[in-house]
Amino acid sequence: EFSCLRHMLNRARENEVEAATPSFAGLIERSQRDRVLDGKEETAMLYAYPVWLKRVAIVAQETCLSQGDIIRLTKNMIDRQRREIVPLGGRVKTGVEQRAPLTDRVLELIDEIERERKAGGILANVNGLIFTRDDGRAITKNMITQAVRVARKNAEVENFRFHDYRHSAKTEWSRRGVHVDIAMKAAGHKSVAMHQRYVSLKPGDVAKAFGILLHGCYTDLPAKQTAS
Repeated sequence: EFSCLRHMLNRARENEVEAATPSFAGLIERSQRDRVLDGKEETAMLYAYPVWLKRVAIVAQETCLSQGDIIRLTKNMIDRQRREIVPLGGRVKTGVEQRAPLTDRVLELIDEIERERKAGGILANVNGLIFTRDDGRAITKNMITQAVRVARKNAEVENFRFHDYRHSAKTEWSRRGVHVDIAMKAAGHKSVAMHQRYVSLKPGDVAKAFGILLHGCYTDLPAKQTAS
């Protein structure tokens, strides 16, 4: 309905017909998604994944790439010199340019897959895809959804979906002190508001970022000097 209305308003504008733009304030509300796995849950999920999904999940967690962009990655999108992953044409969902970090862990995974292909353990994909099934066929979003559902049950983890790895990545970057502009470029976000929706800091994260060690309800403070 919204698409149809937008088309009608555009046609009216083209034909110089006055048409008041309606307000949708309060009609559409985006929920704040804050599901970030803790260390125990993360380990349990990775253990429950098949090998192909474990690799895809690690890449998502390290780079903030969406599942759609990970499963379409080819060698020409990997910039080893600049240590960046640049999806061709921008993010598959929005077209926004993304320059995700090519971390050591992700680079090791890519090299590991290449070695397995040379050894015949994984067949090459005709389209040059990096992350595939062992027989060389492409991985689909539906495969990921189904496999995550099974792993979630086996790992006894609730309320988690693959897209939450983007939240995990952005939150971890914020905890490390990555600048907002860099985090937005790395994740392919155009607005600060969208960036903030993906960051889910918890109590104690601020203190840790400032290097303050927490002990109960108190922090380590310099001892008061006493008069001699």
